[in-house]
Amino acid sequence: MKTPPIIFAIIAPFSVIAAEIPLETAHESRPWIGPQYWANPMEDWQLVDGVARNTHSGGDRNIAVLTAEISARHEAFVVVCDFDPQQGDSREGFVGFQLGLTGDFGDYRDSAIYGSGFASGVSADGRFFIGALRSDEPLLDPAAGPFQLSLAANPAAGGRYEVTLSATRDGLDDPVVFVNEGVDASWFPGLVAFTVSNAPPQQTLVRQPRPAQVARIAQQRGGGWRFGLSGMRISGAKIDHHADRAYGPILWTQHSLQNGRLILT
Repeated sequence: MKTPPIIFAIIAPFSVIAAEIPLETAHESRPWIGPQYWANPMEDWQLVDGVARNTHSGGDRNIAVLTAEISARHEAFVVVCDFDPQQGDSREGFVGFQLGLTGDFGDYRDSAIYGSGFASGVSADGRFFIGALRSDEPLLDPAAGPFQLSLAANPAAGGRYEVTLSATRDGLDDPVVFVNEGVDASWFPGLVAFTVSNAPPQQTLVRQPRPAQVARIAQQRGGGWRFGLSGMRISGAKIDHHADRAYGPILWTQHSLQNGRLILT
């Protein structure tokens, strides 16, 4: 009797093309945002009645999405978030999105914590920007009240994308719209992060191919620029859904001593 052959299989991480990534947050209050997110830095975010609130102002406070990744496919995608100002005092800050976050090791966990890409959003002075391209004048005061910001990227000729940034707010008759028609496709593959930053974004030349190294946004704590984030959504044929990446980097426990007491948070 012959011994049956032994077959070895290598199982790759499972992903699917997603119509929309499920990103709902629990309607409760706690320090942890949820299994599909990684908050940077973790101690500067809280979930309050289902809203992710930035508790301490500083550069590049962001919530990276672990379970979604922008692919290299020449397809469209949309990113949406509701921003609610809690403290609106900043000279150079912004709110919006970081796209194409990648780290040095080709691992999503490294990309979520240390990755860099390009930023798009609304600066504290009200100007819209997509990479280094900025509106000539202020279009919306982000600190004046809650608003919804969306970014839509649609394929164009020559391996480029038309990227449209739009904002709506109660009381506005029409959306505020800003467009960059020539974003190079090389900037997109990677993770997405919803961002509140007291520091300015990098001046990324997104109409040119992405260089090997992209600077990160400065992360020093300070200033008075804090927002609540809700209604976070990512959808489109360019997005891969990685449900297996939930929880991401192993959660750690922070230890501190206060008046002789050991505090675990």
